[in-house]
Parts: sequence; structure tokens; C-alpha cells
Amino acid sequence: MKDSIQIPFDLGFENTMSRDNFLESGCNVDALTIIEKWPEWNDFALVLYGDVASGKTHLLNIWHDISDALVISDEMMQSDNIIEILGGKMTVAIDNVDKYYCDKTAENNLFHIYNYIKETGGYLLLTSEKPPGQSLINLPDLSSRLLAIPVVQIGLPSDEMLSALLVKLFDDRQLLINNDVVRYVVARIPRSMGSVLKLVYDADKKSLAEKRNITIPLIKEIINL
Repeated sequence: MKDSIQIPFDLGFENTMSRDNFLESGCNVDALTIIEKWPEWNDFALVLYGDVASGKTHLLNIWHDISDALVISDEMMQSDNIIEILGGKMTVAIDNVDKYYCDKTAENNLFHIYNYIKETGGYLLLTSEKPPGQSLINLPDLSSRLLAIPVVQIGLPSDEMLSALLVKLFDDRQLLINNDVVRYVVARIPRSMGSVLKLVYDADKKSLAEKRNITIPLIKEIINL
């Protein structure tokens, strides 16, 4: 099963991103701690980075709930009046900011957002798969500013974290799995939450189409695809 595939999940179940639904683990405790520490940050801006489906967006949503931040959309990043769109907001969040790098309009708007937040004494939260220092950014002034922002990594999940995530995701879909299935999956899939999400999606789809329970044989067929 390929770990790098990004799937537009048709979730079809409740997938809330509240603090109560966040699975805390050693791989994300530093990120969660600094999010909940706001506004007592050491700097006005922060970059959270980690693999696909590592929990970055969930943490951004938790911060949104705490700070009432404006979450910048793709449409906003392509606008020609980004400062007006901010509407005086002092807390701003941008998810998956690295997708805007090397886009001239988006980079310029990110540059203006950064300067605005810093000059007005606000706060800026960015999430990405890689830290700015490992990303190609065309606008030199933007690159130098982003390189100065503190970064916090969300690491790879532990066995316990993957197990808890499996149980939660299947439970969200009202599907029961036993401990043998959980152990089988955790021992064989890549160490990422993205892999767990893809497996749960595929298992749910396959079990429904073939009218089968979530068993080791079914999981084995999916993993060996």
C-alpha cells in the first residue's frame, strides 16, 4: 500500500476536529502543548509541519477555536486585496501553506499577511509538510521571513497511536474490529496516519461492496494491492 497517495476522502461520517477528538501522543504532544499555550508564544508566528494526515489541520482547528483565527482559503490567497480581506483580524491561520510556494500571487499575499500580522501585534499559524528551510520559495523577502519563524514537528506515530487511530476511525464509521485485526494492521502498514486513513477508507469500501466483515483476510487483500 503506497504511503504517498493523497485521497479526497468521501468520509460519510462524523469527523470533528475539536480538542476532545484529538488523539494526543508522544509524536504530537509538543505541537499540542504550544497550540494550547497561546497566546503565551515565544514569537508572533509558528509553523507546524509533518506528514500528510499527521494532525496538522486538526491542531489548526483547535487553535481556531481558541483564538477565533481567520483561516485563509485558496480563494483569499489569489485575491488582490488580501489586507482588506483580513478585516482587522489579529489571529490568522493558513493550512498547508507550502502549496502556495512558487505561486507569485499567493507568495505576495503571504508576504503581506506576515508583515501585517507582525506590525499589528497579531499571531500567525502556518502548517506544512516540510519546514520553510526545506521548501522552494521564489520570493526572497518572503523566504527570509519564513525562515525566521519557529517550527514544531509532528513526528511519526507510535504503535499505540496508530492502534488508537484505527479503532477511532472504524468506530466513526460504526464498524467494529477486534484486537487481532488492529495488531495485524499496525505491524504491516507504513508509519503514518495517512496510511491508516487510506486503509480504513479502503476497508470500509471493500467490506460494504463485498458484504464482508473487517477481518484479517480482508485487510490482507487491501495491504497486498
